[in-house]
Amino acid sequence: GMGSKDDAAAKLRFLEKADKKLQQKKVAALAKELTPQQKALKKLSEAMYPEPADRDQSALGQVLLEVGETAEEHELDPDCVLRMVMIFKNHFANTFLMANTMYCVGMMASTTVAKAPQYWSVLSKCVIAAMRYHQMDKMVLG
Repeated sequence: GMGSKDDAAAKLRFLEKADKKLQQKKVAALAKELTPQQKALKKLSEAMYPEPADRDQSALGQVLLEVGETAEEHELDPDCVLRMVMIFKNHFANTFLMANTMYCVGMMASTTVAKAPQYWSVLSKCVIAAMRYHQMDKMVLG
C-alpha cells in the first residue's frame, strides 16, 4: 500500500540530510587543515622549542629537510626566515644541523627571499660564516 512508499521517501530524505551533514563536516575539517606554510612554521616551532641543551638534534635536522622541501614549492612565512637565523645562532658549531639549515635556506631562497628582505642580509652572513667555520667552502668551491 501507500505506507511503504511514504516510508521510502522519508528514509531517502533522512539519508540526504545525513549526507549533507557529512559533506558539511568534511568541508569544515578541510578548512581546519593547515596550509603548507602554516605546517612548515609549526614544525619548525615544535622542533626548536623548548630546547634543552641535551636535546636530540636529529628531529630538528629532519624538520629542516621537510621545511626545505615545502619551501621549494611554496613561499613560506617570513617568520621561517627568522627561525633560520636563530638556528644558525643556536647551533653554529653543529656541522650536521648547519648543513641541513643551509639546504633549507637554499630552498627558501627562490620562493621566500622577496618577502623577508630584512632578514636576508643577516642570513647570508650566517651562511658565509658557517661555510667558512665548517670548511664547507672547500667542498662547495673545490
